[in-house]
Amino acid sequence: MILLNNTPIYLVAALDQDFYLDTIYTVPSEAYLRDQFQKAKDLGLNCLRCHIKPPDPLYLDLADEMGLLVWAEIPSWRTFYPKGTYHTDQLTMDAALKQRVDDTLTGMIARDFNHPSLIIWTIVNEDWGTALPLSAEDRQWVRHMYERCKAADPTRLVVDNSPCPTPWGPNVHVKSDLDDWHLYANIPDHAATFVNTVEQLNMRTLWTYSPNGDTERRGDEPVLVSEFGNWGLANVLPYLDEQGGEPDWFQLGPWWSGWDGEPGWMRGVLDRYACFGLAAIFGDFPTFATATQWHQYFALKYQIEVMRRLSRIVGYVITELTDIYWEGNGLMDFARRPKAFHDVFKTINTEDVIVPQLARYVFWADEAPRVKLTASHYSAVPWEGARLRLTWQGTFREAELPLLIVGQVETLDLYTLAAAPVTEATIQPLQLDVFNDSGQTLAHNTQNLLILPTTSRQATYTSPVAIINLETTLLHPGLEDDLTNAVEPGAQSNAASTPDMVSQSGLESSSSDTGCPS
Repeated sequence: MILLNNTPIYLVAALDQDFYLDTIYTVPSEAYLRDQFQKAKDLGLNCLRCHIKPPDPLYLDLADEMGLLVWAEIPSWRTFYPKGTYHTDQLTMDAALKQRVDDTLTGMIARDFNHPSLIIWTIVNEDWGTALPLSAEDRQWVRHMYERCKAADPTRLVVDNSPCPTPWGPNVHVKSDLDDWHLYANIPDHAATFVNTVEQLNMRTLWTYSPNGDTERRGDEPVLVSEFGNWGLANVLPYLDEQGGEPDWFQLGPWWSGWDGEPGWMRGVLDRYACFGLAAIFGDFPTFATATQWHQYFALKYQIEVMRRLSRIVGYVITELTDIYWEGNGLMDFARRPKAFHDVFKTINTEDVIVPQLARYVFWADEAPRVKLTASHYSAVPWEGARLRLTWQGTFREAELPLLIVGQVETLDLYTLAAAPVTEATIQPLQLDVFNDSGQTLAHNTQNLLILPTTSRQATYTSPVAIINLETTLLHPGLEDDLTNAVEPGAQSNAASTPDMVSQSGLESSSSDTGCPS
């Protein structure tokens, strides 16, 4: 576990790219940064990972004052994309580069040593600038830099390389105070991948460290998911000028993106929205953006709950604090405007949580859902006399909870809920509250379940379905003539009645110009 002043702490963090809409690298003002930090605290965050750049001195001054922890990193000198070749000559770090990295790290330590908010140093992010899986020399160098950092500042935790998966395999730790890992898995599409990987991390998997016999691993390094996240698009209308023109930065996109990634760029977003007919579903763009933000919230909620029920996971870093250019996965937009879930996010993004776990989230009205509960306690508020209140269908029951000490994760009982008789599809909330003898709420959570009426239950139809309209032409104009001409003389064509052919009505215009970007 991670100890702060000799007390266990759960790191509830966000990645802060530390870019600003108008000033780019420069903090706009003290008031601006103070407002950003207060919003971060309102979201439940206790730490910011200031990503691959030295924090502005004002950044650290305000973090000291306002009570936010800071995870600092030195800048990357190149990325892992593209390495070009695996030939070792391409992967060499020359002496001048190594000296500059050393000077940067020791300079940051000398400047910022006395800031109590600063708790972690990172030397390399995602193997950017090194080739740790491929180069024994780089692994030796990163171990040296870890030891150099610890000698210069023995009071703080040090991460040698904050690793991630890559197309050529995972990059790795060699010697580190934290066993952290980056894991991007969209929810719900890749929920199984996320759960499987996090559960492996919780078992202290071997693949986060070098397999080459040069690892120094104590075996008790705290485990964290130091990058994960989901997207929730910002309302872009406030970014436009009075004539509806886009700002210049809308022209920026991910430098690694091929042509298939261009729809993720900001430019032309309103044109694509209109072209794809999304207004027929959502109405205006702000309503669409809000819907994606709520999807982001429920995706993050799912991922946080998975991590909080695993005892060896002692922190996480959400990507990211704010949107930045084409990246729409911030907890706020690029202008630091709150997203739709701002006021409720702290319910789950906090030090003390009560986590429900169900096998599924949709039930028939005659089924009795079963839910397993896990409590995780990391705040300074004691849990003596804590009780659980479970509210379902307007009624509640209470149970006394075991005494949890700070830093403890405890699996509670398995609860069976009463069947919920409904006559139409209904979203039924399960509300969980943990409170003490004085009625103070220690943790709160809500899990929505979809209940379907039994009258909707029917046997699954598994036979093929043919869609035929004998009164119109085939989907591809001219195909019918081609089929007729292809049969032998004197034979009768059955093209119009073939059941596995799809015909259309009024679709001839489908090949015309729609005005959508190609």
